[in-house]
Amino acid sequence: YYINKGRFALLILSFFGFIFAGCQKFITEMPGKDIGRADQPMLLNSVEERMPIGIYIAPPFEFTTNLQYGAISEANIDVIQDIAGWISPVDKLTMLDMADSHGLKMVVADNRVNGTNADITAMVNTYVNHPALAGYYVKDEPTVSQLQDAANRYQKLLTLDNNHDPHVNLFPSYATGALGSINYELDYVENWIQKVVAANLRYLAMDNYPFLLNGTFRDVPYFHDLDVIRRVGLKYNIKTSGYLQSIGNSTDLRRPNANELRYSAYSHLAYGIKKPVWFSYWTPTGGAETFTNTTPAFAPPAGY
Repeated sequence: YYINKGRFALLILSFFGFIFAGCQKFITEMPGKDIGRADQPMLLNSVEERMPIGIYIAPPFEFTTNLQYGAISEANIDVIQDIAGWISPVDKLTMLDMADSHGLKMVVADNRVNGTNADITAMVNTYVNHPALAGYYVKDEPTVSQLQDAANRYQKLLTLDNNHDPHVNLFPSYATGALGSINYELDYVENWIQKVVAANLRYLAMDNYPFLLNGTFRDVPYFHDLDVIRRVGLKYNIKTSGYLQSIGNSTDLRRPNANELRYSAYSHLAYGIKKPVWFSYWTPTGGAETFTNTTPAFAPPAGY
């Protein structure tokens, strides 16, 4: 039961020698950062490329304050998704200035995007040089018949400004009221890519809200759609983006709890989503749907 002191010292030295040799082997043989599997396409240009986190929607213009934008920045948000195309360009530039002062980017909505080529050109010229500009809002949830028009406007924006991303996000497969009875992957997702041209598409984006008002989880379409977006994104080497549920409504969705928010975030990441966007930061009002309060504690209540 007793070990000779000399043998014990030799044992300790041998142990640390083994550990040191193993560490040296690990350090010298660790692959370089640019090595990837040949059978797995890389959707990021490099390991240093950041994964932006977004929120939908921007605070209304009257809440363009340091308090609101500071809270967004402190929540580690990178990009604000604006949809208020009716706000004047002057006020929109004020919103961009506020975003820039807090290190944020913004996808700008301006109703001129739905106008003539001259209207779109004038819109781009208004914002193109602003440091907070992330891109231009084109269309939220186009139907099959609206894909071509969205693609035309998307491509027009790229010809005018190739440095900022046009934005279109797709319906989920369960939106049969809008999409009808179709093959979601071929007739909708692939159809969109063919029309806009894969090389032009900055992100393949979709909505996918699984937490239902009756307390259940819409699991089958949730994972089906995540898999479709993942596979199609890999097929065409397009980065993917997903809208994550952080709100409820009076029709079919419940407000998720903290664990459900984590589940949503990590399941999207598991399917390769490169740009998660929370729906919603601000409680949408005035539309066809009545929404419950958004989940973030710093977001104002409905009606503001």
